[in-house]
Amino acid sequence: MGTETEQVFVALKRRGLKPELAFKVMREAGYSFFQAQRAICSLFELDLDQAKDVIVRATGAASSLPEYQAKLAEELLALDEEQPTH
Repeated sequence: MGTETEQVFVALKRRGLKPELAFKVMREAGYSFFQAQRAICSLFELDLDQAKDVIVRATGAASSLPEYQAKLAEELLALDEEQPTH
């Protein structure tokens, strides 16, 4: 992380910044979804699944990745049941 903005996040991490808040602030600061995802992976040394878990909590989609995936599966099944069969 080399830009001035990135250095601010590094300094804030040293002061206790959590990845969820970092993701929110990055998005509000104009980072794209994927830029923010990559940045929290780099800054907090997260793998992709850990980053996804952070993101679902940061966005309020669920309290964990498994919970979000279960909700998504339920919604997809409900949509499938609504489809007419031929």
